[in-house]
Amino acid sequence: DNPVLAIRRPKKAEPRDRRLSDDELNKLIKGNHTSPQLRSIIKIALETGMRMSEILRIDIRNVEGNTLKIPVAKTKPHTMPLTKEALAEIKNADLPFTLTKYALDKQFRRLCKHYGIKDAHFHDIRKNSLTNFMKDKNLSVPETMMIAGHSDPRMLLRIYNNLEVEHVANKLNK
Repeated sequence: DNPVLAIRRPKKAEPRDRRLSDDELNKLIKGNHTSPQLRSIIKIALETGMRMSEILRIDIRNVEGNTLKIPVAKTKPHTMPLTKEALAEIKNADLPFTLTKYALDKQFRRLCKHYGIKDAHFHDIRKNSLTNFMKDKNLSVPETMMIAGHSDPRMLLRIYNNLEVEHVANKLNK
């Protein structure tokens, strides 16, 4: 008998599907325990769908008109369009951000714990943002892919497309 033959590979974990509610986002942004720097970072994340590491590397010199060049990204450098709110937040932010991604993650977890927000990760804000681009701003999959920096639509559709049936029905009946 070979005991190794009884060992099975673990099943792939389901991808996270957590989005923050409007109430949770309000607490994080408007709460009096949020530092001005963290508040600015959260607002930028909501308005752009950028990853934590991309936000922490924002350089005001990379802003041209209403676009932002991201020279160092997870996959490849890209340029993304900015909303008026994102542009204003970036221009008003005290750049460069002085937090490391570990310090930001720790502050975010502490803030969530303070407000009783369970099972929240900073990356969940990206899911909120990209889903809102598709749902509220009616951007197409290719347009949202451009913002997200994805090269494969399956990633966007699998993780970020949390559309409700009612939303699609309303869109069909406009």
